[in-house]
Amino acid sequence: MGGTGHAQPTALEIVDTRMGRLLDVIGHAYRQPGLDADAGGDRVFEQLVTARIIEATRRRTPPG
Repeated sequence: MGGTGHAQPTALEIVDTRMGRLLDVIGHAYRQPGLDADAGGDRVFEQLVTARIIEATRRRTPPG
């Protein structure tokens, strides 16, 4: 069979707290498809994206 050009996923090494794990996963998900390169390696933009993802999950409490 011919290859698809996609690398096989690798396991992330977890070495820190729960928040550290979350940040590792979000960072990996951001970098894996090349979003970091698309943003010109802008670390601040990556941190803003990460903050928005985390803040969005905190708002999932039902209103009322």
